Amino acid sequence: MIWGFLREIFNWNDYPTSLKKLSETWLQGMGPLPVSLTLFIFAGFGWAIWNNRNKMAIEHKYPKLPTDICCVIVSAEMECPLQGS
Repeated sequence: MIWGFLREIFNWNDYPTSLKKLSETWLQGMGPLPVSLTLFIFAGFGWAIWNNRNKMAIEHKYPKLPTDICCVIVSAEMECPLQGS
Protein backbone atom coordinates (compact mmCIF):
# COMPACT_ATOMS: atom_id res chain seq x y z
CA MET A 1 0.00 0.00 0.00
CA ILE A 2 2.79 2.45 0.87
CA TRP A 3 4.58 1.97 -2.45
CA GLY A 4 1.35 2.41 -4.39
CA PHE A 5 0.60 5.57 -2.42
CA LEU A 6 4.03 7.04 -3.20
CA ARG A 7 3.88 5.87 -6.82
CA GLU A 8 0.65 7.80 -7.33
CA ILE A 9 1.90 10.94 -5.57
CA PHE A 10 5.22 11.15 -7.45
CA ASN A 11 4.05 9.46 -10.69
CA TRP A 12 6.89 6.90 -10.57
CA ASN A 13 7.31 4.14 -13.13
CA ASP A 14 9.89 2.34 -11.00
CA TYR A 15 9.33 1.93 -7.29
CA PRO A 16 10.57 -0.48 -4.62
CA THR A 17 8.57 -3.69 -4.52
CA SER A 18 10.30 -5.09 -1.46
CA LEU A 19 12.31 -3.99 1.54
CA LYS A 20 15.37 -5.57 -0.07
CA LYS A 21 15.01 -3.42 -3.20
CA LEU A 22 14.48 -0.35 -1.03
CA SER A 23 17.61 -0.95 1.04
CA GLU A 24 19.85 -2.08 -1.84
CA THR A 25 18.95 0.60 -4.36
CA TRP A 26 16.86 3.50 -3.10
CA LEU A 27 18.55 4.04 0.27
CA GLN A 28 21.94 3.82 -1.48
CA GLY A 29 21.05 6.70 -3.82
CA MET A 30 20.31 4.61 -6.92
CA GLY A 31 16.57 5.43 -7.07
CA PRO A 32 14.95 8.34 -8.88
CA LEU A 33 15.15 10.62 -5.82
CA PRO A 34 18.13 12.14 -4.00
CA VAL A 35 19.31 10.16 -0.97
CA SER A 36 18.36 12.92 1.47
CA LEU A 37 14.78 13.04 0.18
CA THR A 38 14.48 9.24 0.21
CA LEU A 39 15.70 9.07 3.81
CA PHE A 40 13.38 11.94 4.77
CA ILE A 41 10.35 10.11 3.36
CA PHE A 42 11.45 6.81 4.91
CA ALA A 43 11.95 8.47 8.32
CA GLY A 44 8.56 10.18 8.04
CA PHE A 45 6.82 6.87 7.47
CA GLY A 46 8.65 5.30 10.38
CA TRP A 47 7.79 8.21 12.66
CA ALA A 48 4.10 8.15 11.72
CA ILE A 49 3.82 4.40 12.18
CA TRP A 50 5.57 4.61 15.56
CA ASN A 51 3.30 7.45 16.75
CA ASN A 52 0.22 5.54 15.61
CA ARG A 53 1.43 2.44 17.44
CA ASN A 54 1.88 4.47 20.62
CA LYS A 55 -1.62 5.92 20.35
CA MET A 56 -3.06 2.43 19.93
CA ALA A 57 -1.04 0.93 22.80
CA ILE A 58 -1.24 3.77 25.34
CA GLU A 59 -4.33 5.83 24.51
CA HIS A 60 -6.37 3.05 22.86
CA LYS A 61 -7.08 5.33 19.87
CA TYR A 62 -7.29 3.41 16.60
CA PRO A 63 -7.30 4.90 13.10
CA LYS A 64 -10.59 4.60 11.25
CA LEU A 65 -8.90 4.09 7.90
CA PRO A 66 -5.31 3.38 6.76
CA THR A 67 -5.42 6.64 4.83
CA ASP A 68 -5.59 8.50 8.16
CA ILE A 69 -1.98 7.47 8.81
CA CYS A 70 -0.98 8.55 5.29
CA CYS A 71 -2.54 11.97 5.87
CA VAL A 72 -0.53 12.35 9.08
CA ILE A 73 2.65 11.45 7.19
CA VAL A 74 2.07 13.90 4.37
CA SER A 75 1.02 16.79 6.62
CA ALA A 76 3.97 16.26 8.99
CA GLU A 77 6.47 16.10 6.14
CA MET A 78 5.01 19.22 4.54
CA GLU A 79 5.57 21.14 7.79
CA CYS A 80 9.17 19.99 8.29
CA PRO A 81 11.67 22.03 6.23
CA LEU A 82 14.50 20.17 4.55
CA GLN A 83 18.00 21.24 5.52
CA GLY A 84 19.45 23.67 3.03
CA SER A 85 16.05 24.90 1.81
